[in-house]
Amino acid sequence: FMMNTLPAVFAEDSAMGLYIGTAVDAEKGGIFYSTLSTDTGALTKPVLAAATDRSTFIHLHPTQPVLYSVAELNDGEKGKGAGILAWKIDPVT
Repeated sequence: FMMNTLPAVFAEDSAMGLYIGTAVDAEKGGIFYSTLSTDTGALTKPVLAAATDRSTFIHLHPTQPVLYSVAELNDGEKGKGAGILAWKIDPVT
């Protein structure tokens, strides 16, 4: 179990923030952040929030500024496996 920090990006009143997990290596992606306009349905261009390997399953904590993700982990001696990561969303950044 790991705890890391993600920058918070606050959306305007007519927009909703969302995190997007991807099924690629950390060099190519990870967890992205975008905003959805509730007026037009348009998405902003996603920006990389955290470089992780294959963070396909993500979930926001219902009351705390924490995002959980299931990701691929690589332990050099044991090889690859899966783990649960916790990302603290930093309201200052």
